[in-house]
Amino acid sequence: MVLLVAAWVVGALLMFMSAMGLSSTVLAQRGEQVEATVISLRDGTEKGRHIYYTLADPDGRRISGELGTWPGSTVGASDNPEGRVGQSVTVIRDPKGLVDPRLPEEVDAEATWIAWLFFFVVTAVLCALAGRPRVARRGWQGWRRAEAHAGRVELIRHHLTRPDEWWQNADREQRAAYVQDLLAPLRPSDKLLAELTSTIGGVVTATDDSNGDGRDEAEVDK
Repeated sequence: MVLLVAAWVVGALLMFMSAMGLSSTVLAQRGEQVEATVISLRDGTEKGRHIYYTLADPDGRRISGELGTWPGSTVGASDNPEGRVGQSVTVIRDPKGLVDPRLPEEVDAEATWIAWLFFFVVTAVLCALAGRPRVARRGWQGWRRAEAHAGRVELIRHHLTRPDEWWQNADREQRAAYVQDLLAPLRPSDKLLAELTSTIGGVVTATDDSNGDGRDEAEVDK
């Protein structure tokens, strides 16, 4: 669950970096640097104050999109400088209007795609780890598996093969409880428990039909 949440968070960052990478690549490949003029301001809906600037080129034509960062601004700062209507600012714009204009120092396609590649690899690794098959639990629970303690099981099996009137007359539930007490704190599987509770005088007696085919298991000499 934790890995899935982490993958979701990093995936969101990956999508953001993809958008940033597209913008930087377009402007780096075909962008034009112009001296633009602020013609209007808009306060964004984000928490706190964030101004977006509508710009016009030197010929007075509106530049497609909005400038979201003023020169000298720092992400997260509360005292960032702000531009005014009529003020000039140097930007790189897309002649075809596909992406917003950006400051020249923001157009670094190589760095953006390196960051994108990093988040892509992290996302892929987290998804692979989150989707891998669950393996058997180790530690205390794994240690308690009786099958992992062959020597202990053999000692108990040898003990059960000795003639004992109580054991021979006990029903299956009594035998199961007795075997589980001997193995504690180990836990036998259903198959091992059935084998041990069927042991009488050195042989494994016929057990209940477990395959549903009407056949009993033949006696097996120890």
